[in-house]
Amino acid sequence: VRLREVIEVAPPDALSLRLQTQEDWATLFATRDPGEGRFTRFNSTFVPGRASNLVISGPIPLNRRKFTGASLDQGTLRGETISNELDAGNYGFGRVGLLEVEHFRETIEGYELEEGPWGRSIVLQQGTEQTGRRGGAFSGPQVTPAPNLDSNNDTLSTVPAMVDFWYRPRWGSRSGNRIIFDSVSPTLDRHRDRIRLFFSGDTQELVLQVFDDTGSAIAWSSEVLPAAEVRHEVSTVTFADDTWYHISAGWRSTRPGDLILMIDRRPVGRQSWLSRLNGSLTFTGNSVSLVDSDMAARFPPSGTLLVGSEAVDYSGREGASFIVQPPGPGGYPPIGRGARGTVRSSHPAGTPVRLLGYSLPLANSDDLLGVADSGNRIIIGPGGASLALDMLPTQQIRSFNRSNGAVELEPATFARARTYFEPEVPDLISTLVLEPFGPDSTSLLVQTQGSHPFELGFPQHGYIKIQQYSLNENGSRTQVGSEFAKYSSITPSPFPGLYRFTGMGRALLNTQPTDGTSANPGDTLLVVVGVSIESDATHLDVAYAPSGVIQVDRPPGVLAGGVLQDVEWIRYTQIAEGKYFICDPDISNSFRGYTGDRFINTADRSRRNRLIWDANGVVRHLAGQEVIQVVRSVGAGAGFGDQVILGDGYGDPSTRLREDTPLRVRKVREADSGTYVSFYWPPEGVYLPGQDPRIRRFPSGGLPSTASGQILFGASMISGDGIDAPGTIDEVRFSQIDSSDVDTYAFPIRPNGSYQTVAIQASPGLPSGVRTEVLRSGFTAQDSEEPGGGIDRIGLLARSKLVVVATPAAPVGTGGVATAGSARQFSRGDPRSFGMGKREGLLQIDEEVMHYTFDPGSVEDDIVVQLIQDLPRDPYRDDNALADGQVFPYDPNRDLRVEVINSVSVDSTINLPANGGFLEMITGSTNEVIYYEQASNGVLRNVLRGQLGSPVGGYVYEWDYQDVQGDTHTFTNTHRLRLLPTRQIDILTRGMLSTGRHISELGHEPLVPIPCIPVVRLAGQVAESGLTLATLGLPGSEDSNSSPIGFSGGEGYLLVDDGIVTTPDEIIAHTGTVGGGFGLFRDDRSGRGIFRGRFGTDMRVHPRGTPVIELVARHHDRYQPLVESKDLQYFERAWTMPGTMWDRIYWEIEESRNRATLGTVRVLARFNGAPGWDSEPTNSPGGLYLFDNPDDSNHLAQYGDSIELRIHYLHRKGAYGQQRQQGLWNDEWKHLPVLRTLGIEHRKEWRILHHEEYPY
Repeated sequence: VRLREVIEVAPPDALSLRLQTQEDWATLFATRDPGEGRFTRFNSTFVPGRASNLVISGPIPLNRRKFTGASLDQGTLRGETISNELDAGNYGFGRVGLLEVEHFRETIEGYELEEGPWGRSIVLQQGTEQTGRRGGAFSGPQVTPAPNLDSNNDTLSTVPAMVDFWYRPRWGSRSGNRIIFDSVSPTLDRHRDRIRLFFSGDTQELVLQVFDDTGSAIAWSSEVLPAAEVRHEVSTVTFADDTWYHISAGWRSTRPGDLILMIDRRPVGRQSWLSRLNGSLTFTGNSVSLVDSDMAARFPPSGTLLVGSEAVDYSGREGASFIVQPPGPGGYPPIGRGARGTVRSSHPAGTPVRLLGYSLPLANSDDLLGVADSGNRIIIGPGGASLALDMLPTQQIRSFNRSNGAVELEPATFARARTYFEPEVPDLISTLVLEPFGPDSTSLLVQTQGSHPFELGFPQHGYIKIQQYSLNENGSRTQVGSEFAKYSSITPSPFPGLYRFTGMGRALLNTQPTDGTSANPGDTLLVVVGVSIESDATHLDVAYAPSGVIQVDRPPGVLAGGVLQDVEWIRYTQIAEGKYFICDPDISNSFRGYTGDRFINTADRSRRNRLIWDANGVVRHLAGQEVIQVVRSVGAGAGFGDQVILGDGYGDPSTRLREDTPLRVRKVREADSGTYVSFYWPPEGVYLPGQDPRIRRFPSGGLPSTASGQILFGASMISGDGIDAPGTIDEVRFSQIDSSDVDTYAFPIRPNGSYQTVAIQASPGLPSGVRTEVLRSGFTAQDSEEPGGGIDRIGLLARSKLVVVATPAAPVGTGGVATAGSARQFSRGDPRSFGMGKREGLLQIDEEVMHYTFDPGSVEDDIVVQLIQDLPRDPYRDDNALADGQVFPYDPNRDLRVEVINSVSVDSTINLPANGGFLEMITGSTNEVIYYEQASNGVLRNVLRGQLGSPVGGYVYEWDYQDVQGDTHTFTNTHRLRLLPTRQIDILTRGMLSTGRHISELGHEPLVPIPCIPVVRLAGQVAESGLTLATLGLPGSEDSNSSPIGFSGGEGYLLVDDGIVTTPDEIIAHTGTVGGGFGLFRDDRSGRGIFRGRFGTDMRVHPRGTPVIELVARHHDRYQPLVESKDLQYFERAWTMPGTMWDRIYWEIEESRNRATLGTVRVLARFNGAPGWDSEPTNSPGGLYLFDNPDDSNHLAQYGDSIELRIHYLHRKGAYGQQRQQGLWNDEWKHLPVLRTLGIEHRKEWRILHHEEYPY
């Protein structure tokens, strides 16, 4: 038989199919959708497969050869960028999310800062919906000031806010200050009113920096800027080029601990000016040692530390140890421990320690005015006046020896003389007998029992007040009139021991003339009171407050003494002729030696309510000595020697008044009528109540007072101040994190809402049986958040806040202006606005993040009670002995704030919380806050005074006064106390976001809410086969079917975070909110839920109540073995080549030069359409082939007419989480290997194509 065959001859070498570009996989490329849709759903078509389930990497070649139309220079296969959603939820206090999220939809991966910096407006126009596209590239760093930036048109840089965004650095060199974003004031001041995030080339740190309006004027070193900061040390590994980082930068205030810097939803960095005790600080300790020597080195050479809730003044530093300020001479203040209205106590190691500053409103020093009751009167001005004459000490006659004429004098607050004559001369009982004094008289004869009026303290010339007393029908002398007069000289009269005030101007200062003429001169008594201090100025009325207190130093050589030691305070009620300080004795019974205290602890009811002056403080002063103003501060935070910046706290920020030169605090005295403060030198400006003048000491706690209304990414807004930070930004979102008009305090509370007190060491000088306690305001790392635990609940209180209101016109000459203006009043606080009123969220306390729930509730009724008893500042002070000049030794171990008062009577306790609360004095000038433990039957029990940083005042309830008829009348002062509104915060989980549990202190403004990160709790264990992730509702509605608040309605990822650092977290993919939970992706064949344990995390069982937060991911992770789903992500390709021997698969991957990506490129292969992709791989004929290692041989060795490939990308276990090095986190979860090329080797066997047989 003869044969004839047509044979296909196989090539001598193996053949190869090579895939080198993405064009080999898809017919269209995915780009950002310029519209509003998610781009993979709208403008991508992939074959084979579905448009929504293929990995998207952008139009670039797999081998990193640049594609002509692309802007990308990376070949890492990424899923679609997951968009931030605008949280526009309004919880009653304004939207959390403000303005729209910038998606940069017209770009592939985001805005490239190499093309120029990107900026946008951050002006908050409350109530106006922000629409339209905002922001754009700047041709160069520039500022476009927003117009009319006042209190009704704030910006995000002047309120508690946060900006979060994706950022991919592309810096190359790590030198210089690279500005990531910047926002400054219109004045372009580098070190004032500024917020910026930058990389410091000197320290290799990311720095979030906030300057308030004190600026660098109070800088103590050229190397340390007075700015609130978070500093996070980074390297080319931990903050690598060409690596995406999700950055959240937030600011609540400039108080240490009030900034937030997060990278990939993890708080990072160290707060400047915040450290912890290296060892315990005992009750009598005189050294404060910190754990951070480098942080301690940045602190000022002297200043104040807040150790827990105790202010400690220090005078020096040795390494990381601060030396406590020793007591002054004789043990007098300043005392270093328990300073500035705080309480001395013991503190364990680990207690937070922060640099203490303040922002204190100033008020007039007139004790008859409330802090807010000043109209348009000057509070403080440029001063500059000096004494025109020597000012003699005022004295009065203590005794007179008629036999020899000897006179013994004693200190007095006023100089006085009178017309009544002691009977040295028979039948002569009044000088009015010798020289009658009528309405037109220009001289007045008085007797001083032999002393010259100069000895009594009358100046050579000046003003006097003539008080007229007459006998009434009961035989008592009562005052019937008075007038101001001015005399030109005092001369001796022809009568021995009598002196004449001459050259008098009568009935001055809006008074009527007195008339001393009488048929019986003995029935009339005229008392002459010296009331003036003459200055060398002619403009006192525009440079000083119209009434109040002034200070004059003791001259050289005069020993310190009295309450104020080295100065004397002088009370005045008005200014005359622009050069005289006048004190009207009919208004104030204290002129010289003013103290601010009143008679309270006295049985003499007619003496009660009168001012106590300091008999040991009245001394001689010399002409030319400067007259310094005294003010009152709203709060007890100021201290001796403080350097402060005085400036406005209200008004158009671009025109606010501010001192360029710091003032230095001279005296601080806490008295019955408030906290009095003086300075070494006066300010340059004039400050009225409507300006809300404040003294600020860094860190003031304030935010920038003014802003340009812009934020700029990628460059500095001030030319030459830093260098550009090239890279890519994407998904920029702005949000407000808290209200800016509430002053809050926080304490751990019991489940019933009651507060906790702790007994502390008492002064040995106290009477036996006196309890001394403090409110518990801190918690330890061991305190549990479980019900009944030490940090289960936090009580949040809101103090009244001084706000500015419009006032009618003030008359000329009152120290104000002749136009309508502004004044201040206390506005009731409202804690409901905490965290913008969001009912569930995260908050930060120093380094620790906690999960909380919060019920803002509705506005409560204003509850006001009245004090119906005297309440002295010091219940053990003998006011009568003090007035008699007795000097009581100062007890540095006493603290009025810890001495428990057993009971205080009020008019009603019906509406007060029975188990404790806080009441604020809203009458008078102290605004003191008191705490009571119980309230019932009109009695407050176990009371603590001067809480929440307020001064301890003194209050007179009833006092007696005698009228002109000699009748005694009882007067009742009204002292109103308002209940501070409170809310409870329920702490559910401590140590969130891998922060761990720490010992911390609450107190003033301790909580930083983070409402821009949504959080919810799981309703139960998450089953592997479940299709939904059920969540709990808010407390009281746990089983409700309400949708989780703040989460995106679309696909995303959840981070399950139980708050335990040692427990690995799990990341779960979800399809969006569904009813009361989240939908899960599902397997198309089995129907079970899939995509648990994403980004290399482990799937775990999570108990009921475990919190989950939104995880912001740059790309999707949608591969799961043994699963077939339309939601899988893969590359797919098929070839049909009948009769092919498929030998092996090979591929090459490329890792970035900046990082190691340990993920896996997984290749699945099958032949002739079988088996299913969700089959168990067998790597044998008829089965599914799986290959992970490009370095293996990856043999197929199978005949087949067709082959199909799927390429998956797989994160390794542990891609998300901490590395072995403490504090370092993997970036692997954001990256996968780059597929450079993929090929399939195959062979053709010899094949007979045609066969014929021929017979022989």
